[in-house]
Amino acid sequence: MPARFFNGHAGDYQLDGSTGASPWSNVIWAEQHQHLTVQDTSTLIYELKSRYNIVGTVEFPGLIMDARGGGVHVRDELANPSPPVDETGRPDPLWKPPQKIYDMEDDEFNHLKADAEAWPGLRLLSTTDIMNQELVGYSRAQMDVGRLYIGAYLPQMDRNDPDHICSVGYLGVQALKHQLLRIQAETTPSGKSVRYVMPGDPRKIENKKDMLMAFLYACFGLRFIQNLFAREDLAVEPVAYGAILKF
Repeated sequence: MPARFFNGHAGDYQLDGSTGASPWSNVIWAEQHQHLTVQDTSTLIYELKSRYNIVGTVEFPGLIMDARGGGVHVRDELANPSPPVDETGRPDPLWKPPQKIYDMEDDEFNHLKADAEAWPGLRLLSTTDIMNQELVGYSRAQMDVGRLYIGAYLPQMDRNDPDHICSVGYLGVQALKHQLLRIQAETTPSGKSVRYVMPGDPRKIENKKDMLMAFLYACFGLRFIQNLFAREDLAVEPVAYGAILKF
């Protein structure tokens, strides 16, 4: 998805402060994690939002998440954060609730619209095989016309990254490419669409397709923004052109 452009600050890009020139002008920052709890996942989302100042408005979402694979539970945690507990099960008395994050189109948390402090930048997708097929077609078309690229993996010795700040990003690029090359399409029983499956033992990390599906949902956000700003009444550059997404 479109990410942070060069922001005019002198010096090399600094990940912690998001300042300086980046060798990437449009970036999907990709990470893959296993065995995270709902609280762990929500913490990563809060860190991401804080680091990159993600903008989400009524017109377009800032974070996009699949409802499957625990997404609904993460949605619940973001909209109604719970305090951490110690080994005895008691909540941390010093804990301060973070900002509530919710989906404007989610009727279950419709009451948060009245909370001026809550952030409506989430979009929870109830994905289907047909939607995934459409997003594959869209992302491939964007690649064909040179508007969407997969970043090139560079070995450590070829990176201008002495502090290894971008190492996890390069590993993410490598994992995404691996999944793009291995994924297979098979016809659904109805014969009306296809589903995307990864061959091999699904319990092994090399046979996961999480990065690929997250990439497709980032492309959903890109398509949403493109369609939105194609309208004549909104044919202006958005306030924040995009966001770096962490998966």
